Amino acid sequence: MRKPDDFIDAEPNALECRAAVNSIQRALDGDVSPDALDTDPHFSVCATCRERLRAARVVLAVLAAPSEPVTESVGFTDRVLHAVHEDRHTQTRQRIYKVAACAALAAAVLLAVFALTNPAQKSEHPPGMWLPDETAKRPELAPEPRAKVSVPSQPPVHIGTEVAKAGQVLRDAPKPITESVAIAPKLIDVLATPFTKPTPAAPMGMEEVLEPARRSISELPEAARLSLEPVTETAQKAFSRLLRDVAAVNPKPNS
Repeated sequence: MRKPDDFIDAEPNALECRAAVNSIQRALDGDVSPDALDTDPHFSVCATCRERLRAARVVLAVLAAPSEPVTESVGFTDRVLHAVHEDRHTQTRQRIYKVAACAALAAAVLLAVFALTNPAQKSEHPPGMWLPDETAKRPELAPEPRAKVSVPSQPPVHIGTEVAKAGQVLRDAPKPITESVAIAPKLIDVLATPFTKPTPAAPMGMEEVLEPARRSISELPEAARLSLEPVTETAQKAFSRLLRDVAAVNPKPNS
C-alpha cells in the first residue's frame, strides 16, 4: 500500500487518490465510520483505491470481531517473572564481566608501559640467593658476668705492737704542762686487767699470741706512773688511738 505522499502529480487523478487514502486512514483510526467510504465516487472509478478500500474493510472486520479469552496456564506468571529476572541477572553478569575484562586489559597496558619506561635495576644479589631478614628478632645475649670487686683485706691488728707504739709515744711526750692526766694510770689499769688475767680454757697457741701483749700492757701502768706527766695534744691523740684499737680487737680461738 502506498502512502499519499508516494503519489506524484504526473499520475492521473492524483489529488482524488490522496483524498481517498486519507479517508481510509481516518476510518482505520476510528474517526469516521467505514460506511461513509461507500459514498465516495472515487472508489468506483479508481481500481487502486478500490483495492485499498477492500483491504481496509478486512482489517476493520478483524479488529471488530470479539477475540476468545486466553486461558492462563498454572504458574505462567511465575515462569514469566523468573525468566525476566534471569535475563536481568544474565545481563548484569555480562556487564560485570565486560568491566572486569576492560579493567584487566587496562592494568596490563599500564604495567607494560611502566616496564618499558622504567626498566628494573639489576639486583646486586643473584636470583635465588636467600637474604636474612634484617628485621628478624635477634637472640638476646646473656649479660656478661660482672667482675668481682676484690675488697682489700685489712691487715690484722697486733695488740702488742700497737700497745708498744702507744707506750713509746707516751714516754716521748714533751714535758711542758698543758693539762693534767692524773687519771691516765687508772684507765690503763682497767684496760690492762683483762689481758693480764689468764684466759680460762684457752686453746693451744693463743697463750703464745697474747703473751707479748699482756707483758706490754702490764708494764704500762708502771710506766705511766713514773713517766706520765701532763702531756700535750699529741699524747692525747696517741692515747685515744690506743683505746680505739684495743676496743676493736676481739681475739677468737682457732677452730
